[in-house]
Amino acid sequence: MRQQLFQFGIPAFTRHTAQLRDHRKSCKLANLIDKMSHTVLFLISLMIGVVQADTPQGQFVNLNFSVGDSQRTAALWVPSNYDPAKSWPLIVFLHGGGGNGDNNGDAIGWINQWQKNPLLTPISDLPALVAIPRAPKDHGWVDSPRTAQHSEWVRNNVDMGREHSISHIDAAIDAAQSNFAVDPLRITIMGFSMGGYGTVRYGALRTDRLAALAPIAGFGTIVLEDAKVLSTIPIWAIQGDQDQLVPAEQARRMVQAIKAAGGDVRYTEYEGAGHGETFRRALENSEVFEWLLEQKND
Repeated sequence: MRQQLFQFGIPAFTRHTAQLRDHRKSCKLANLIDKMSHTVLFLISLMIGVVQADTPQGQFVNLNFSVGDSQRTAALWVPSNYDPAKSWPLIVFLHGGGGNGDNNGDAIGWINQWQKNPLLTPISDLPALVAIPRAPKDHGWVDSPRTAQHSEWVRNNVDMGREHSISHIDAAIDAAQSNFAVDPLRITIMGFSMGGYGTVRYGALRTDRLAALAPIAGFGTIVLEDAKVLSTIPIWAIQGDQDQLVPAEQARRMVQAIKAAGGDVRYTEYEGAGHGETFRRALENSEVFEWLLEQKND
């Protein structure tokens, strides 16, 4: 009997003791791993806090990019509640013909000269990033085909052979996406005058990249054959009926062509508004920005 206990009881006890010791080791290892995990998570949270603290909010920043050998700088508005952990809509604004030039790395200084520009007030409250690139001197935004129809003022005052800056718009959007949390399905574009036409033409050439267009006094030049492709994207076109640079008749013709192609066009024509007044009234209309923010590229 003692022989049996020795043969079966002692080895079994030994195995149990070894298992218990291994279990204790496993528990110690698990506790160590748990403590290390909490430490790593704490360090990560500190790092995220530093990143968020360093992220600009409620201000313009310089957005640098290159086009060929040219170094360019756009102004980018970062909303006051910007959180890089979320994705944000991006509105691209194209200026009119008086805004051309070179920022030389300081787009903020350029924007600070816009004290009376009606764009600055509405964007300060928007839950969106707003990119404002600058076309080089003597450039347009987007080229016009030979079939384009121009207003009398455009024919007499605009150099049809000038260079254009579509690659600058592309690069500014790319830079915003690379450096900020841009929702690629919620990129919209708006512009005034030369920038209004740039909005329409860029939309025709980059439809897949955009969720919506909002041209303001942008039909000094119209390209009727663009109507078919423009019919695939939401548009809110804004025009003044007393605009001598961009006649309302041209805006109506282009809008009608897009609608005839099956397009979703919202058209607003301000009674008694000339060129500059149209710009001011459009930007005072908060519904325009609300509408842009509602759009999403399917």
